[in-house]
Amino acid sequence: MKKLLILALPVAVVGVVLTLWLANPAAVEHTHAAQHHQTQAVPSNALPPAVSLHADKDAMSGFNLTVAVKNYQMMLPVDDLVQTVVADNTRLSGHAHLYVNGVKIQRVYGRFVHIPKTLLKTGENTFRVTLNNHNHANWSQGGAAVQSELNVEYSKSVMAKSSAHGGHH
Repeated sequence: MKKLLILALPVAVVGVVLTLWLANPAAVEHTHAAQHHQTQAVPSNALPPAVSLHADKDAMSGFNLTVAVKNYQMMLPVDDLVQTVVADNTRLSGHAHLYVNGVKIQRVYGRFVHIPKTLLKTGENTFRVTLNNHNHANWSQGGAAVQSELNVEYSKSVMAKSSAHGGHH
């Protein structure tokens, strides 16, 4: 009986700790967010990807964001997430991540994204889009993520675009 108790006790403790950890969304989100800080260097034989942003006030709520990419194909993940060999002068593929005021909002697989006013604060807001491989690592060039940022001004009565800057920062 003692041997059974000695074997069962550590298993039970691990189970309780794991249950408590998974019940804490902040711990899970922190671990999930940490995965998004990884980078994958753009292979030297690939065409260099670029992203730029444009936002227009939506007639109903928030902004409509246009994500323009160069030398990059946004697409849904494939079943096999292993990176394939990149042929010379090939466009990379993957998806993008959208951040509003530093908070990751969603993945982006296409050109147009609606950002509702519920995600905006009064005053200046920053939209940032990073290009990511299907393992969620940021594509990087010269040690910097391939991304673009756009600052927009929001007020409940008037919305106006302010400044944009793109490239890799």
